[in-house]
Amino acid sequence: MSEVNYNETIVIPFLQKKFQELVNNNLVLEVNLMVEQNKNKDLTEKFNNTTQNFALEISKRDSKIEELTNIANDRANTISINRNSIKEQQVIIDDLKNELNTARAEIKASPSKKKKTQPKDDILDGDVF
Repeated sequence: MSEVNYNETIVIPFLQKKFQELVNNNLVLEVNLMVEQNKNKDLTEKFNNTTQNFALEISKRDSKIEELTNIANDRANTISINRNSIKEQQVIIDDLKNELNTARAEIKASPSKKKKTQPKDDILDGDVF
């Protein structure tokens, strides 16, 4: 009887089986890696798009806020100018009131002199001299 070579009958088939399992596992891992890489790529693109949209919206809102701030400042300046104008006009009105009161006081304090008016002659056409 010939001697059985256990290396050929047991070891080599066992190693071949294990090698095939490793190759299969490696294939599964490679496929999973490819799937995850594509998911990562898609999510990165989605994140970048969302970030760009968000930045655009913030920029629009910042522009609107700046515009509203400018309008508010312009209106505040207009109100300030109007208040100053009103104060100046109030000073003028007060000065005129003081002048009027002074003139009234002077009129009351002065002796009353009534001027006599001379009768005017009528002219034939109705005019008065």
